[in-house]
Amino acid sequence: MALAADAEPGPGAAGTFAADAEVGRDLAAVDWAATPLGRPGSWPQSLQTAVDILLSSRFSMWMAWGPELTFFCNAAYRRHTLGRKYPWALGRPASEVWAEIWDDIGPRIDTVLATGKATWDEALLLFLERSGYPEESYHTFSYSPLRDDAGAVVGMLCVVSEDTERVIGERRMATLRDLGSDPSVVRTEAETLEFAGRQLDRNRQDLPFTLTYLFDHDRAIARLAGSTGIAAGHPAAPAMLAAGDPDPVWPVAVLLRGESARDVTAERLAAQRESTLAGFAAALAAAGEISEMLTTAAREIAAAVHASQVTAALWSSGDNPASTGWPRPAPGQGASAAVLGALDVVRHQPAASVVVRPGDQGSSLLAAPLDGTGSSAIAAEFPAGRPVGAEVRDLFSVLTSHLAQVLAKARDYEQARAVALTLQHAILGPTELPHGFAARYTPAVPPLEVGGDWYDVIPLPGQRTGVVAGDCVGRGLPAAAVMGQLRSASQAVLLRAPGPAEALADLDTFASRIPGAECTTVFCAILDPAAGTLTYSCAGHPPPILVTAGADYRLLEAARSLPLAMLPADWRRSQATAVLPPGATLMLYTDGLVERRNQSLDKGIDAEAVTMAEYAQDHPDDVADHVMSAMTPAVGYEDDVAVLIYRHPPAPLTVQVPADDPSSLALLRARLRRWLSAAAIGSREATDIMIAAGEASGNAFEHATAGRPADAAPVQITLTACATHTMVQLTVADTGSWQPPPADREQPAPGTRGHGVIFMHALMNDVTIDPSAHGTTVTMTKDLKP
Repeated sequence: MALAADAEPGPGAAGTFAADAEVGRDLAAVDWAATPLGRPGSWPQSLQTAVDILLSSRFSMWMAWGPELTFFCNAAYRRHTLGRKYPWALGRPASEVWAEIWDDIGPRIDTVLATGKATWDEALLLFLERSGYPEESYHTFSYSPLRDDAGAVVGMLCVVSEDTERVIGERRMATLRDLGSDPSVVRTEAETLEFAGRQLDRNRQDLPFTLTYLFDHDRAIARLAGSTGIAAGHPAAPAMLAAGDPDPVWPVAVLLRGESARDVTAERLAAQRESTLAGFAAALAAAGEISEMLTTAAREIAAAVHASQVTAALWSSGDNPASTGWPRPAPGQGASAAVLGALDVVRHQPAASVVVRPGDQGSSLLAAPLDGTGSSAIAAEFPAGRPVGAEVRDLFSVLTSHLAQVLAKARDYEQARAVALTLQHAILGPTELPHGFAARYTPAVPPLEVGGDWYDVIPLPGQRTGVVAGDCVGRGLPAAAVMGQLRSASQAVLLRAPGPAEALADLDTFASRIPGAECTTVFCAILDPAAGTLTYSCAGHPPPILVTAGADYRLLEAARSLPLAMLPADWRRSQATAVLPPGATLMLYTDGLVERRNQSLDKGIDAEAVTMAEYAQDHPDDVADHVMSAMTPAVGYEDDVAVLIYRHPPAPLTVQVPADDPSSLALLRARLRRWLSAAAIGSREATDIMIAAGEASGNAFEHATAGRPADAAPVQITLTACATHTMVQLTVADTGSWQPPPADREQPAPGTRGHGVIFMHALMNDVTIDPSAHGTTVTMTKDLKP
């Protein structure tokens, strides 16, 4: 049962587990409602009493209760026995907690539940997996029945003491004692070696194998004189060892110097593990996103344990995981069924455990969970005939345990970052801008994506739009907090104020009550696309730039006054109105865009205006990119930057061409494409319009020649286009003869005409075809995003 680490304890939980502050806190964090026991407040008195006795005892104890034998333990049991399984084990079925020894202890527990009588075992050998690997351990314990309020046996209590150190210590002392005794009083060298071999061979648990070497008289060569537990000719048991060998299998030179020889094999393996882990940690630290981290981990683990394939899997929802691996699988190929099965099984195991499973065609698999919650796992595959020894398992466990820790931190970071970015974007400005607008934002303090500057686009009654740009004093998170409040307030006041001057007056009052909001600069305006006007008021903010379609520009410098909350009591804010010529581009910005050290603000504004004028006919998004590229200092911005660009609909487009000129169709398309860009039509809508216009123009050229006398007047084709802030209207007219579409227009026969009309209806929101004796007029409209 996963712990709800950030959840509040359920009703009654704190009191139920109050006997032990340490373990009680973790027990209170368990989602008990998801277990058969239910919430602690609903537990019977018998269960509450048993838990209180368990937690109050300083003796090592654990208990299980209910139909799934739900697991509890106290602090002593946690310290002495449970190991890495804590706190994962709390609230889980006991058969899952001790799955590796359930065949040994399960029948004993069943006896207690069935008979109500206690059991007793002394120094029972159990191979626990409490540290990530099977471990020899010995325990003396008793299982006692636990009864509910009605007297029925519903659980068991285990009181246990671990005897591992005592049992192993006595066994090793017995071997040393036996080696020191010689009941037969042997005298020859051969008899002594034979007797020692017999004693050593009796303790295979501590001495899996032994080698006894005797030196020659000159001590240059040591010859194998006896062995136990290892076959003759094994690479680890050479017949001779040379004292001068620079890289010997065993350190005979150390013994010749009269020094004690240590277990250098264990030391060498430990050093190799530490070196491998250090390199592994460095490789993970250099990885970026979680997917890259898992691929890197798979590559490093494959190299470290000499696996033929390493596969990592992530489960987000459902039973189909996203996987990555090393070597990278070929396109269309995934992990084998055996690997996927191992990953699915092991992902539910406790953290730091390692499972050995058979693979396909005699291969072997090592698999480990990466979080203990069932959402990720990793598996290494070894080819047939390749033994997977304890050293490989230990190294795999060390690496995967470290990966699990790094992965958990990465997930926490990504989740926190996603929340932070969502909140930042929520206070910054609209993510979906209306047609004709483009915006850019660059904070000065990374990794924040928001600062004290802001922009906003606010739909108002009467098809009008409010536009705002503001700049709070300061940078970073404190300025962003103030900005979020002012941005929300500006939306509210614009919706109720009759004009921008009144809106800024209301913001003055609001800013005077917010610490840190004083001296904020704001440009506030109401845009009326139908009237082609912009009514505005400025509170100490840099003047917006208005660029005409002919690349002339001017600054909107009227209606200026002091920043927010700085106006004397007897002053009133004013407002002015500017006319927006067709195709004009308006840019609001904050001073971070144009302010530079050792340079006047006017010079920065002029450079910005020149860049705008140069790209006055481009799409607003392209204008924004050009401005940001041209204005960005080599060392980056020292202040937050906000940019908001609006393109007023251009003058209608009218193009007339003769139908007998083959290049006319290309000319129509080129002129329309440039006009659509100037009208700030998005790429998707522009593509639809271009295709529909091409079909209509193609039909018009066909009308120009079909059935006309040779001496008839040349046919003229006229394309017109006009835009508002909500739609584009396109007209293609010709003076030729109307050619009706075939009767089966919806599914034209091969070689017939009629596809163009179908495309026009599919791509445009409304299509009207008006044929007459004097020509044909096709009128089409395309709605723009609001």
